[in-house]
Amino acid sequence: MNDQNKNELALRNSWNEFCDSLKEAGSIIEGEELNDSFLDSAEGYRYLTRLLRVGLEMSLERGDKHFPEFYALCHDTAKFGGDNPDNLYQNATIDGSLNYRIWGHKGTVHYLSFVTNENRYAEGGTMTKTGELYPKDMLFDNDGNFEIFLSHKPKQRNWLPMELGTNFVVVRQTFLDKLTEIPASFNIECLDGIDKPLNLSIPHIEQGLKKAVNFVKGTSNTFNNWTKIFKEQPNQFSSIEQSMFLNAGGDPNIHYLYGNWELDEDQGLVIRTKIPTCEYWNFHLNNHWLESLDYRYFDTCINNASANLESDGSLTVLVSAKNAGAKNWLDVAHHKSGTMTLRWVNSNTFPFPDTEVINLKDF
Repeated sequence: MNDQNKNELALRNSWNEFCDSLKEAGSIIEGEELNDSFLDSAEGYRYLTRLLRVGLEMSLERGDKHFPEFYALCHDTAKFGGDNPDNLYQNATIDGSLNYRIWGHKGTVHYLSFVTNENRYAEGGTMTKTGELYPKDMLFDNDGNFEIFLSHKPKQRNWLPMELGTNFVVVRQTFLDKLTEIPASFNIECLDGIDKPLNLSIPHIEQGLKKAVNFVKGTSNTFNNWTKIFKEQPNQFSSIEQSMFLNAGGDPNIHYLYGNWELDEDQGLVIRTKIPTCEYWNFHLNNHWLESLDYRYFDTCINNASANLESDGSLTVLVSAKNAGAKNWLDVAHHKSGTMTLRWVNSNTFPFPDTEVINLKDF
């Protein structure tokens, strides 16, 4: 067998292994106890296709550490982990042994963070923080332009630390109102790069396909385990430790509260909480798979700019299929059950909400 035939056989074997392994990922849907067997299952299989789409983007299309690009691993049609509807997520593949520069303009976005990580979603569903940088610690010129240096060794200004295992940088932009705020804009380059990308190789295809399907499996398993924990306390928030969220790539400035909701058509979930002094907060609904509900067409999210607070400064939210006259109503968007996420950002206190299931006619 000549080299060309060997290469073609290797590629074909990689593709077949990829397809077989991807089929195995469907077991997470088939093995679940679902409240709405049709909708939850349909969303589950769509969820796997979404994870595959972004997994291929990450591992094959934009996985070159010498030529990094910012792209969105999580957006309005690719979601996981209780993604924030108020966020614009952007990320790039990097290497902790190299040096990088990010440059751009800060815009007017309400909250902005740069975090380097050791991304192991494809190995075990974890993402460990290796460095962080926020605007309050950065230098900007008079027009709002900036540059950030990513390296293992400290820099004198605007340094975003990395460790040798760092392979991912995540930028979070959080908006109070996406229609009025101007997003930050930025680019990234490797300072130790080569002139041109290398030719596409068999190992690149083999590793990329394997990483993509393992990303599907690792991500779906991690967050499915979260949902199982939240379902143990129906219509309540979980008091689980923050380490679980941070180990999956959560922002260290954010205190996360997750929970489960399960409602009949004529029921509503009333959530009451004090509001701490903080930079930002929001509350939103997710489906069984921890995908935020479709915020493009349904009112599924509320934050400190859009909420109508009580006279004492507290918050009351009604979660239901129809609005029974609440000042703050979130639509379950055809779902009978799902999960929910509350974030307190840069807060010194972390109120724990009270919840109550009611009959809508009694609201």
